[in-house]
Amino acid sequence: MEGIIRLLRNDRRGVSNVLVVMLSLVLITVIVANVILWSYQMNQFDWEKSQEKIEISNFCDESPWLKCSPYWKFWEKDNIYETFTEENAPQNREFYPFQVNLLAGTQIVEGSINDLTADDNSHIIFRSYEASGIKKGAFIAYRSNTGTFGSSSPKARTWDGEAASWGPEEELPNAGDPVVWVRVAYCPLQNRAYEKIVVTLLESGDYNVYVWNGTQWLIFSNIGYNAYTSYYRSFDVAYEKSYGRALIVYSRGTAMDGYEIGYRIWDGNNLSDEYLLDLTYTYGIVHWISLATAPGTRPGTADDNEIAMIYLDSNRDVQGYIWNGSSWSDMGAASVWDSSAATYSRECIAVAYEQISGRAMFIWGHLSYGYYYYDYYNYYRIWDGSALSDPLSLRIAAQGGITYWVTLKPNPVSNGLMFVAIDSGRDLNTAYWDGTSWTIHNEHDWSVDTSAQRCADFAWEPDGNRGLLVWGTSYGAISYKIFTIPNTWSPPYTASAAGTHRWVQLKTNTQNIEGDIRILGAVLNSNYDIGVI
Repeated sequence: MEGIIRLLRNDRRGVSNVLVVMLSLVLITVIVANVILWSYQMNQFDWEKSQEKIEISNFCDESPWLKCSPYWKFWEKDNIYETFTEENAPQNREFYPFQVNLLAGTQIVEGSINDLTADDNSHIIFRSYEASGIKKGAFIAYRSNTGTFGSSSPKARTWDGEAASWGPEEELPNAGDPVVWVRVAYCPLQNRAYEKIVVTLLESGDYNVYVWNGTQWLIFSNIGYNAYTSYYRSFDVAYEKSYGRALIVYSRGTAMDGYEIGYRIWDGNNLSDEYLLDLTYTYGIVHWISLATAPGTRPGTADDNEIAMIYLDSNRDVQGYIWNGSSWSDMGAASVWDSSAATYSRECIAVAYEQISGRAMFIWGHLSYGYYYYDYYNYYRIWDGSALSDPLSLRIAAQGGITYWVTLKPNPVSNGLMFVAIDSGRDLNTAYWDGTSWTIHNEHDWSVDTSAQRCADFAWEPDGNRGLLVWGTSYGAISYKIFTIPNTWSPPYTASAAGTHRWVQLKTNTQNIEGDIRILGAVLNSNYDIGVI
């Protein structure tokens, strides 16, 4: 504004320019008012505690206005202002944008940027807000022998984003048997943002569900039963993006046809009865299950409540399914995806969605036998909403053994995916998918703490520009590297951490706020202590 006023003082056409500025101010006031109303309606957010960040990436001349500066420069932050004036003769002009640049905190809620230039009545909806100074909270659930009921009750802690500290341990209701595995998920709906769900597998083989409803913990005991073993994490939970229902999928510990997998749905008020998923092409007992929620960015509404699932069974069979909000689909598969997975005893499977395109990638470790050698491959398939690709190979030459542990982490603002693998030779390797192709990185470590558990993980920072790789490789210290897109790794750093490190887990802050914690992590060490990163 100071620059505009300075120009007015030196301009002989001061009255005309003042009128332009006044009209512009009126226009800006109307636009800002509409933005605040839109933010309140779309996000159900207290507008006094939020603010919009808007960057124009294109515009159309639907009003008969005359531009007095080049419109192709309007998206540049170059301190050059664009001024608009009215014309006497009405004219209709149309302009179709060809590019969208999302600012931090802005996400595509519906639609696709792939058909921006098409006048096809296919709309794109954006959500863009930044909470002013309110830092994100977090929640962790785990097994511990502390508390009244010892290892028979899950324990939990809450992260206070404002204080940047973990709260005291909370003991959840008694499960009746020792807890072995724990999974946690948050409801994505703003009006149920308080809701979180904890699913556990007990030594007895029973599955329990705990739901925090904003006031108290609700417990649903013995919702399912694994008749075979509790040794593997044979279940997972994920929320539908639009409906906000939680899908709980679990192995029933049997290879009996039609009874292999059970699932239930939590709708915010009630937990459904058990439903069964008949696995058409696999015949072993399901050992590992992994779910991923679709971002809902494909054209139309078909993926608004889509959840992708990949599983691994006792025969080393790998298969995937898609949940569309009401039923399951095998995506047109005519046979088992792979009957020679790397192992059945480790989680060598993963699934994640590209956050802009909305495509799902399923990836897993594979083992090929030769006459005198083993060949270590990883395979992946991509689901685009209508078709499933053939299996494609990702071979990492530096791997010194079969793939044991796999994670696949989506970049929150792009189609990037980070693949992390620990093999039977205790090698740690990564590869980056940019939405089109892979870049395989130099090996990070050839002797991590263990291959019996997953001692490494990766997470993106919320703006998607960098990520953090953390792993255990030596007694008394933990190692980490920083990844910067497109493909740059920092040198390794170390931080003090007691014992050796059996399990590492990292989570990305879903909110990009200045000064807030970007990534939270937890480490289970050889002393059976849980530490935080």
